[in-house]
Amino acid sequence: MSKKLIIDWAKKQNSIVIDGAMSLGLEERQVNLNNKLWTASAIDYYPEKNQRCSSSLFLCWS
Repeated sequence: MSKKLIIDWAKKQNSIVIDGAMSLGLEERQVNLNNKLWTASAIDYYPEKNQRCSSSLFLCWS
């Protein structure tokens, strides 16, 4: 799928859920993911690292 098709489709949506490779980005930022609820833990205990990781995923699309 081309970038233009993705952008055109995205503009027509009310909301979009992007499931990216958060675990790698969080591990690179020294976030401990060694538990069953690692996503919730990262959001709760490391909000700034989670935000930077999420932002970097969105930059890949621009």
